[in-house]
Amino acid sequence: MSDPKMIEQGRETRTKVVRFLIEYIAENGYSPSYTEIMTASGLNTLSAVSYTLDRLVKEGVIKKSPVVARSIVVLDPSAYLEEGDNGNG
Repeated sequence: MSDPKMIEQGRETRTKVVRFLIEYIAENGYSPSYTEIMTASGLNTLSAVSYTLDRLVKEGVIKKSPVVARSIVVLDPSAYLEEGDNGNG
């Protein structure tokens, strides 16, 4: 059975990642590296970043190319942002 606290922590982490992606791409014109995502979101390993991004891909929030670095595109962040929130702080 799933632990509700862990489910909420996972959602909070994904929200941090989505916000960071939106802000970083707006400021730089390209997506951050996995290491930058790890540092900004508080994840402890690159595999945790990969898992989180894969989950966001499956949810349709982002897309990324498996062969092109820094290719993350935010498609639909609405599941992780409040209404009227554009993710830019």
